Amino acid sequence: MNKKLNEKKESKFSRLFNSKTKILIAQLALMTIVLAAAALGGTYAYLMANPEPAVNNFTFGIPKVTVVEPLIDSTSVQWGATSKPVYLSIPSDAIGGAVRAAIIPMFKDTEGNIIAASSVPITEPTASNTVVMGDITLHFIDEWETHWLYKDGFFYFRKALNTEQTTTQLLAGVTLTTNTPEMTAKYQNIVVKIEVMADVLQADNAALSNWGITIDSDGNIT
Repeated sequence: MNKKLNEKKESKFSRLFNSKTKILIAQLALMTIVLAAAALGGTYAYLMANPEPAVNNFTFGIPKVTVVEPLIDSTSVQWGATSKPVYLSIPSDAIGGAVRAAIIPMFKDTEGNIIAASSVPITEPTASNTVVMGDITLHFIDEWETHWLYKDGFFYFRKALNTEQTTTQLLAGVTLTTNTPEMTAKYQNIVVKIEVMADVLQADNAALSNWGITIDSDGNIT
């Protein structure tokens, strides 16, 4: 009788122990997931509360940056030192961060095929605010370095942007390096397309380490 009673107690204890163990394991697993998510969220994730009042109602905020070239037809830009003004901007439907731009010239024939032409990789603008890239020269605004940081082929705006904010102007225009009849004839049937590639990254030092830059508490980029 005592043996059966003891077995019954042990069976009950075993079930209780197993149940508590499973609950503990589940709690530990959940805690691990939450901690891992928190660690990642501070660096890479954007999460914004939905503006409508609701319980546990969240939507993802998408970081986005656009290239702005005001008052010009980007499909037909004339040669000139002030013919291509370039800014970067955060749209109203996006959240901001640190922004950068890469400027890449592309040479095409009249049918749109990419061709080889005289160009070299971009470097930091000189004291004259220009960058000579072989046959073409990029012209930047005066004192561009007050607002922009050049590093490894990219131009970083020195201040993190918020929604609907725009950088100061970066690029001003593009000219032929030597404006001679021979050079003009060479490019008579060549379309020079200046691609401005822009991207944005969360304004957080852990994230910005991927770009090799840092940000202080006032949003200044160095």
